[in-house]
Amino acid sequence: MPSTMKKLATFAAATLLAIVASALASGTSAAATVRPTIQGATVGTWDGTVQHAGGGGAVTFTFRADGLACLASSDGGGVGGDGVGVWLATGTSTFTYRMLERLHDGNGLTTGYVDVNQNAVVSANAIHSTGISRIYDPNGVFIASAAATVDLARSVGTAAVC
Repeated sequence: MPSTMKKLATFAAATLLAIVASALASGTSAAATVRPTIQGATVGTWDGTVQHAGGGGAVTFTFRADGLACLASSDGGGVGGDGVGVWLATGTSTFTYRMLERLHDGNGLTTGYVDVNQNAVVSANAIHSTGISRIYDPNGVFIASAAATVDLARSVGTAAVC
């Protein structure tokens, strides 16, 4: 494996481990901390948009009952991302989610990573979240932090992304 690929794999694994470890710091599983009143409202697949200083794009999220969260993003031209992480209920209609998103170009080559960290409000058919994302280059070098807003609607017919 070339040196750059080893660095990328190490960075991705270390970041995901840190995300999961921080989410599970209480010593319980993510599923054990999900409150039933929010679990049913949040679990499922959602389509929408993400907006940030650099623009925005289409996103699909899946929030699973076991606390796993996944996303797929696209600009419509083959450039996009895919990510995985965790979500945890913080109240009866609020939750947080944190994911590591791998960004890629139209050929599927990794162009960077985003550490997504959001606070969300869920209703029956909508999720609105805000937070600060940390952006890294393909080698895992920090570039910048950026505010991001995500608006989602419950999906009808979109396949789960995890």
